[in-house]
Amino acid sequence: MTKAIEPKNSTGSTKLSVLKESASFAAAVRQEAGTIAGIDDHSESRYRFPRLGKVHLGVKKQFTRKKPNGDTYTVEAPDKTDYFVLPDALLQDAKFRAVLEGMGENPDKPRKLPVQLVSHMMPDNMRSSLDLYGKNRGLKCRSFDGIVRQCVNESTGEMIDGKCPNAECPQFKSGDCQLISRLRFFLPDAQGVGVWQIDSRSKNNRANLACEMGTIRSACGQLAGIDLLLTLEPEEKVITLPGKGNNAPSQQKVIVFLLHLRTDLTLRELKVAAEAAKRNVTWTTSDVEEVDTSYDDVVMTNSPDTPDDFMAGIHGNEPMDAELVEPEEPQGLREELTEECRRLLNAKSKTPVLQKSLIASAVGGKAVDAPALEDCSLDQLTAIRDLLVKAARANEPTD
Repeated sequence: MTKAIEPKNSTGSTKLSVLKESASFAAAVRQEAGTIAGIDDHSESRYRFPRLGKVHLGVKKQFTRKKPNGDTYTVEAPDKTDYFVLPDALLQDAKFRAVLEGMGENPDKPRKLPVQLVSHMMPDNMRSSLDLYGKNRGLKCRSFDGIVRQCVNESTGEMIDGKCPNAECPQFKSGDCQLISRLRFFLPDAQGVGVWQIDSRSKNNRANLACEMGTIRSACGQLAGIDLLLTLEPEEKVITLPGKGNNAPSQQKVIVFLLHLRTDLTLRELKVAAEAAKRNVTWTTSDVEEVDTSYDDVVMTNSPDTPDDFMAGIHGNEPMDAELVEPEEPQGLREELTEECRRLLNAKSKTPVLQKSLIASAVGGKAVDAPALEDCSLDQLTAIRDLLVKAARANEPTD
């Protein structure tokens, strides 16, 4: 879920809004704690799930490489792992290690983690954005939908709003701007109350996790609080390696390790567990932070000559959200989503007939019978938004 934030730059040079993560969590906390007018109006990032740490998909090592003239130099580059790299807090947690050992996992190098998702809503559990980072400043540009963005004004240092060129952006083509997904989850057997996070730039990981979350919620009507397994599993992929010199590009089969959500339960047992865990947790975090995704889609080869980012060419299918039953909606969610759909509709066409046709395409039925946005359910509004976003990305290259 996203929320339109009005431009805050001093020049006011654009009318575009920046899509940021929904502030349902912030709104819920402020409502109970008490809102201070003028202070809490734009402070969503101060109210978020506490993050306990990050789990990584690899480690950094020193490699020696050759220059064209034959000289050698040392670089720090990602080294591939086929296991989760746990932070010290988890490696030193005796109870958590005992749980991993009871699952038959190596507590120092596990391939399975017992997790619970933080929310019923997929964007709360995994949020994706196009991010550009600089060496000195950190985050320089971000877009949550590939349509509008917020980027830094190099002269003033302020973040200003603008249109996102997505796949046509020079920084995206060069690989400097990357699609990054942040998976947040609870580790119920570890010490502390808060979320753990994995950052990934892999489209395969994004598609796997989104589709598996959709399947679980479609079958159980529930995501939060269910005991699941986050796994790192080997899969064979065919990639295209760039040709060196005058050589043509070549294809090669590689083994990559990808994220999945699994369960040891039968579907019937999972439904019982979902019913027991059912509660209304639909809060959204709003972290904006630097990420480390240099270990995604790792290839099991020790060659230091392998390009660090060549796995960026491995893409999975775009994840699709199933039509699912939502729990009781948080305050203000319907209004936010309705306003976002209206903005996207107006951007697509000002013609009422075409707008009704687009709504009908998303929710089903004839255009003449298409409901008004105010009469749509949350599922219908989500479907309308997804259709319009996909339409806006029609020129984006597919896998």
